[in-house]
Amino acid sequence: MVPEKMPYQLEKWLGQGTSATVFLASRVDEVSGARQQVAIKFLNSEKLVEAWRQELQSLQQVDSPYCLRLLGFERFSGKPAIILEYVEGLSLRQLAEWGPLSEDLMVEIIAQAQQGLKDLNQRGLNHGDLSPANMMINTSGQVKLLDFGLANSSPQGRQFTPPFAAPEVLYGEPHNLYADYFSLGLVMSFLGFSQKKLTGLLHPEPHRRTGLASESCQELRQVLGELVKSRMQELADREAKTKVQEQQRSHPYYAFGVLTSIIYIFLVMVPGSQSWSMVVPGEGQARLSVYTNEWTEVYLDGQRLGYSPIKNLAIKPGAHRLNWNRKNNSGESTLTILPEESLVLGDQDFVGF
Repeated sequence: MVPEKMPYQLEKWLGQGTSATVFLASRVDEVSGARQQVAIKFLNSEKLVEAWRQELQSLQQVDSPYCLRLLGFERFSGKPAIILEYVEGLSLRQLAEWGPLSEDLMVEIIAQAQQGLKDLNQRGLNHGDLSPANMMINTSGQVKLLDFGLANSSPQGRQFTPPFAAPEVLYGEPHNLYADYFSLGLVMSFLGFSQKKLTGLLHPEPHRRTGLASESCQELRQVLGELVKSRMQELADREAKTKVQEQQRSHPYYAFGVLTSIIYIFLVMVPGSQSWSMVVPGEGQARLSVYTNEWTEVYLDGQRLGYSPIKNLAIKPGAHRLNWNRKNNSGESTLTILPEESLVLGDQDFVGF
C-alpha cells in the first residue's frame, strides 16, 4: 500500500521485486518552482532498512556520472523509502531484447561501466551484483550502475546473481574490483561480445584483470542514446496499442464482431480441408505479437512458438488454442483473431490457473 501523506506525487509504477516496490515521483521546489523527478523505492521489510542505513552514508558520497545517485532515506506515513535519482532510459537487459548490439557500442558500454566501477572502488566500495538488469543506459547514452554496494549487507546474506558472478565469489571470497570486472565481462559475453577480446576482464587470475584499454567516445555515446530513445518510443507505441486493444475488447459490440467473424471464417473454409486454409482472395493473414515483462513460453494450437518477445507472427484468422508457461503459473485460453488484425498480447493476457 502506498502512503497517502508524502511531499511527492507518484506518477508511475516502475517495477516490483521481492524486497521493494519502485515508483516514479515528482515534486515542485517551493523556492525555484522547478519540477524534480525521482525514483522512490518503498522497502518491504524493516530488516532492509537497517541494511540500507549501514551503507547509505558511504553510498551518498559516491559522486560518479556512471553510478545512480542516492538522494536520501525517508519515511512516509511510517513506511520506509529510499529516494533515488530517476534515470530516463532502459536497462541493458531491456535494450538487448531487440537484438545484438554492435561491437563498437558494446565497447562504449564497457568503457563507461569500467569507469563507474573504478569510481566506486575509490570510495572503498564495490558493486557486488553486476548484471544486465543492474546497468541502465539513459537517453544521452550514459551508463548508470544500479543497486551497488549492498551485496554484503543484505539481511538475507551475500546477494549476487550466480550467472554473472566471479568464480572466487561463488567459492565464498569477498567482492572486490577484480570480481566486478569479471562480472562485467560475463555481462558483455552474454550480450554476444567475443570472449577472446575480454581477457582483460575475464582472466582466471583476479589480480590480472585490468579491464579493457578503452575510453568513452562522445560520438558513440550519442549513437547509443539515439538507440535508447528509439527503443523507448517503440515500447510506448506498443503500450498505447495494447491499451487501445483492451478498450476495444471491453466494448459491448466487440463480442458480436468476433462471433460474426468466426461465422464468416467457417463459411469460407474449403470443405474437407485438413489445414483449414483461408481461400478468400485478397484477404491477408493476421499477425500475432507477444510482449511481456515476465518470461513467457507460448504455444498455439499445440505448436511451440517460443519465448516472449514474439514479433509479428503470421497466423490464420479464426479461433486458436493458446497455452503458456510462466515462472509462477501456466494456463490455457481461446484466442480469436480477425482477418488482417494485428493482435498484441501482454502480461494481462496471461492469467494462470
